Amino acid sequence: RSPGAVEARPGVWQQGTVDVDPAAILGAPVLLGAGSRIEAGARVAGSVLGSGVSVGAGAHVEGAVLHRDARVEAGAVVRDAVVGPGAVVGSDAVVDGETIVGADAAVAPGTRISGGRIPAPTTVP
Repeated sequence: RSPGAVEARPGVWQQGTVDVDPAAILGAPVLLGAGSRIEAGARVAGSVLGSGVSVGAGAHVEGAVLHRDARVEAGAVVRDAVVGPGAVVGSDAVVDGETIVGADAAVAPGTRISGGRIPAPTTVP
């Protein structure tokens, strides 16, 4: 259990107000930080989302930690990875295999990274 979090439904904890589209899928355990937003068709499972995180339509986040204000754009996949504060994973990009995306770094749309380390701030084409 996380301090200040309430269990919104079994295995899904939230801190403060969050915006989860009814068509989004949440798979326990999940912790949603205040102000986080999950759009229609997105799937988040076994992950921690910091405050202000945004997960775009159709994106998949699994086994990941997304720090404050990170953004996962539409159709992107983040699996078994860490995305730093303010970092962006572009649309249809795939970040997995214990990749770490540094603070304010950007992964360009359509890019695939597995087991990488992207320092802050860097843009990966």
